[in-house]
Amino acid sequence: MPLYFFDVYDGIMQLDEEGTECADLQAARLVAKQLLPNIARDELSQSADSHIYAVVVSDADHCPVYTVSLTVIGLWIIR
Repeated sequence: MPLYFFDVYDGIMQLDEEGTECADLQAARLVAKQLLPNIARDELSQSADSHIYAVVVSDADHCPVYTVSLTVIGLWIIR
């Protein structure tokens, strides 16, 4: 199975040094999309009202092949 790296950006870039074997690029895409809610859930209570989370998927040669992001924006609507 091909090896993919999932670098995470949540204010700072966290490089995936180990990688994960996935059946194909579609499986790697799904892994990246599933990572985002977990990352955001763990950090939402600590972050500002606006935050961007992203996962960059790279192939075994560390060439980016896919990216997905999640933007959280909180706005007060009271006066």
